[in-house]
Amino acid sequence: MEESWDEQKRVLARLNSACRPRVTSLPPDLLFVIGCDRQMSGKWYRVIRPNGRPLLRGVSPSVELEQTVSGVAAGNSFAIGVAETAKSMAANSAFQTSDLQSERIAVYRSENGARIFTVTIPSPEPTVQTFVLSPDGGQLAVLQKDQIAFYKAADRFPVSRSRRPS
Repeated sequence: MEESWDEQKRVLARLNSACRPRVTSLPPDLLFVIGCDRQMSGKWYRVIRPNGRPLLRGVSPSVELEQTVSGVAAGNSFAIGVAETAKSMAANSAFQTSDLQSERIAVYRSENGARIFTVTIPSPEPTVQTFVLSPDGGQLAVLQKDQIAFYKAADRFPVSRSRRPS
């Protein structure tokens, strides 16, 4: 639900979750929502447009631990990272660093949800946020062991803007 400064309320989307959903805002005006499936064996995530319609949907099986997101100020792209374990685990169970197998990071276009590129990092660092997009969305920086790796977007793209006829 969105509440404006003048206390007007508007329902953006209705989503069912077996756990308390987590919401993160993405520039310029998207929401990243994570929830749990009914059996609590996995999670789902959605990127929601301002009109409440989903831009992107994903389902995480029990081998996927956590989903994190990073957006850019220009608002032309965002990245979703998903840490994976070597074995299935319950959504709220404790894990050891040795349980982490890989992290898959995918970069998407904000305007249509199309995937630009994906990178998989073996044995990721056990931190909350291991990646960030450059301000123009052209590079992805990823924390890997004792260094930072940079990945160039496979296709640099301008943000399409609608023009009014003159």
